[in-house]
Parts: sequence; structure tokens; C-alpha cells
Amino acid sequence: MPQRKVMAGWVGALVVWFGMCVLPVGADAQGTAVSKPVVVRVHIVGGQGTMQGARPTVEVKVGNSAAVPVLLDTGSSGLRIFDTAVRTGPKSGVAVSSTPSNITYAGGHRFTGVVATAVITIGSQQTAKPVQFGLVQNAFCIPRKPKCPAAQGMAGFEKSGGYGILGIGTQSSGGGLVSPLLGMPGSLSDSWSLHMKALSGQLTLGALAPPVSTVAATLPMKQIGSSGGHPLWGDSQLSLCLTIGTAQGCAPTLLDSGTYSMQLYGQPFAQVATIGRIVKSGIAVAVSAAGAPHPFWQFTTGTTKSEDLVTLRGVKRSFINTGVQAFFDFTVTYDDLGGTVVLEPSV
Repeated sequence: MPQRKVMAGWVGALVVWFGMCVLPVGADAQGTAVSKPVVVRVHIVGGQGTMQGARPTVEVKVGNSAAVPVLLDTGSSGLRIFDTAVRTGPKSGVAVSSTPSNITYAGGHRFTGVVATAVITIGSQQTAKPVQFGLVQNAFCIPRKPKCPAAQGMAGFEKSGGYGILGIGTQSSGGGLVSPLLGMPGSLSDSWSLHMKALSGQLTLGALAPPVSTVAATLPMKQIGSSGGHPLWGDSQLSLCLTIGTAQGCAPTLLDSGTYSMQLYGQPFAQVATIGRIVKSGIAVAVSAAGAPHPFWQFTTGTTKSEDLVTLRGVKRSFINTGVQAFFDFTVTYDDLGGTVVLEPSV
């Protein structure tokens, strides 16, 4: 296994200093009811080193339908679930509209359907009230990516481990849908964390901020709007700098649990040695927050999907997608109130 290092340090600015004020029992600074964190079990389909890489899934229940697994994706926002897994009609708890809900994912799979509304249950936890989601009626590949996960439609996608995709990113996507996590009761909607290990992991709703001494990096996000009283943040615009071999570049970055490899875009990385699009093994990678003197994440490239595989994707724009491997090396906490992403090295 290639050498891999993650380091704790003080990187970036903490937006909120929790010890500076005294809060009423059972309420946060905004007066929101404080709820005990809820842990949702994450099951990893495939795994690091498998042909399709590690694909995290969670159990989701829509209205009065049965619970089904869906892929857990930090790279998109909003639940898109196949209509084959959702009861509609009287006593279903689901209200279906005629408003289109369409989205195309980076992998080339396109889901089309309509917007619907229901109470969403993730693991054992329900949203506080009905929320909008995408009721998917068709799934297929876009022409330039004919071998995408939906090459055989919804039935083919289900074989890869899920009846849709639960996007828990901090912005909106695909027609304005947002993460159902923002609809959770009390402080469960204020923060969440995700971590994976081997073939399991956990999504923690209402996650507490990790101790300052254990934090590897604190990355601020820019607010880009709001939804239902919750701020929305540009989590695909995190400012990171990456050195790979002798190449170095800083670019907007996304921590994406729905992608099996680290993906690099932009001219600064064009000189890196590759075989096809895959970066050759044995090249040192170091990642730091923009402006930080030292990297918080280091590893050596290899051929293991979801662990050390790095690919080059184009030079027209600069962008970094960490892929799912970041969630194996770190517990990643999203603070929707403070607008930060905090990375704590995994034990």
C-alpha cells in the first residue's frame, strides 16, 4: 500500500468560536432546538480497488414507501429516486407535481422526471416536514458517455447499488432541489459529517465540531443563496492547492463522494506523466489550503480506485475533484451555519 499522510494543523480561519458565548439549554445561537447527533449507517458497495471503486450508499424511505438504498453523493444536491421505489397515490404520503426535474451527472447518467414532495427518512431519521425531491421516471446515458452507470436504464443503475442518488451538497442543483438534510429537525440540519472505512462508514446528522487540536484543515465556503431559511454554500469552490510531482496549481475544489478517482483539470497539471488519462504510479501528491504554508494531505499515486488513483481530465479550466478517497482519509464535517468544511484525519 502506498505511503499516505494526513496531518493535523491549524489551517484557515474558524468562523465561529464556540466557547465565547453561553447558550440556553436546548437551543443554539439562532434559537434552534438542539438535537443529539444521529448516526446513519453507510454501506460501501464495491470498495477501494474494485472495478467500479467504492460507492457509499444509505437507506432512504420516501413517504410510506419501503426503505431502499441510494448512492450518497456530496458532489450534488437533492434526492433523485426511481419511481419504481416510490409509492404514489392515496395514503402514500407523496404528492407528485408536473414540474420537470432533470439532472445530468458528471459520470454521464441523466435522470428525468418530476418534482414530488414527501417526508424523507434517511436511516432512522425523518425530515421535520415534507420536502421536495426528484421522482425519476427515466435514466439513460448522454451520447458522449454511452457506458455510464445508466447504460441499461434504471434497472442497470440499480445493479450498481442504488435506486437513485441522495445529493447532500451544500448548494442546489438540477432545477433548484436542495439536500434533504436541510429539512431535518432542530440542529440536525445545521451540520453533518461523513467518514468511511473499509466497507462501511457513517453519516452523522448534527455532527459536533471536532477538537481544534485534531483539525487538519478548515475550508471556508462562499454563501450563494438560501433555501427555506438555510444558507446555501459553494462547496464546489473550495480553495485548494495541489502539487503532483513537479507540477503545481491552485483551483476551485470539490470533495466528491460520488467519484472513484481524484480528477485534475487545468493547464498546470498537463505536464504530469500519464498512461492515457491515468497518472503514472509512484508520483507524490500534496494538498494544502490556499495560502497555507504546509500541506494537510499527502499520498503517492497508484492504480487503486478510490484510494490513490489520479486522472487528468482536461486543460480548458482549472478544477480539482478529490473523489471519494478524501472521505477515507478524513472525517469531513460540513457546517451549514458557519459555512465551513472541516477535515479531521481518520484514526
